[in-house]
Amino acid sequence: SMTTNGPHIKIQASPFFLLSRSVEQSDSDIKETAKLFADQIIPAGVAVHLCADVQGYIPPADLDSRMTMRARRVMRNSGIQSFEFDASDAVMVYGKSQSFTFGKADSLQFAAYDKGKAVKDKNELALWLPVWAQSDQFDADYSVWRFEARFHHSVVEQFARGSGFKALSLSDLAPHLSGLWAYALNNFRFDDSPTYINPFWQWLRDDLHFYHVQKLDIKYQRAYKAAILDGHPSDKSVSICFGQLCSIYRKKKLSIDQAADCLFYSGLWDLLCSMYQKRGKTPDDVLLVLAEKIESPRVHKFKKAA
Repeated sequence: SMTTNGPHIKIQASPFFLLSRSVEQSDSDIKETAKLFADQIIPAGVAVHLCADVQGYIPPADLDSRMTMRARRVMRNSGIQSFEFDASDAVMVYGKSQSFTFGKADSLQFAAYDKGKAVKDKNELALWLPVWAQSDQFDADYSVWRFEARFHHSVVEQFARGSGFKALSLSDLAPHLSGLWAYALNNFRFDDSPTYINPFWQWLRDDLHFYHVQKLDIKYQRAYKAAILDGHPSDKSVSICFGQLCSIYRKKKLSIDQAADCLFYSGLWDLLCSMYQKRGKTPDDVLLVLAEKIESPRVHKFKKAA
């Protein structure tokens, strides 16, 4: 028998759980479920997946190469179909361009995939057909594509700090879902040209409202924990430590992704993010510097002049 409470309880709510309840009822039922496992229940944070199911539009087969993202990408071969990776962004393409995944699961991730095929493969037609039929526009002869933004709970916390709202429960987050969705589709953006966003993508980004709540007049931005406070290391100390770590990673011949994982858990990550943000830069810049520092130094040989 369990006699002591654990540090936390994670409850994952299915789409059907959420679709059959209001926001308030969802929070209430989640809380009652948590009480089965612990006595002291205090909401501590929430992760959220937002999606739109669409008929009449199929993304291009080369969506992965045409998607605009902030960080550079490095192509890697894989047993999937293709896999692109850098320390902060990953792109995976499954099958015959039936599924695209951008970003990392422990951060902000975006996916586009053939939901109709996935539903058939998982034998879930009986579950999803009634949901799609509610629109009065569903046509069984057309494929259904799902566009999905996945926010890790740590990313939701960053938005709450950076944009000035509370995000400990679904009720807290509900008014901001349309804004977060728009942020995700601008962060992973399908552009027809360097100056022209794809019209469908713009509609998807700007015209979809979750729980019928329009995007609030808030500039949604992420803020990492302020780490440079009294008693904390100076920027100079952080920079020196970062350089020493990179030197160790390089000598151990770690790959970029291995070095990034080590840095995330080193205790230095929040300090670096805070320092770089004060300079008008982003965490992506930290990772780009990491990649540059762990590359083996080039040795140039010059022939002696005769």
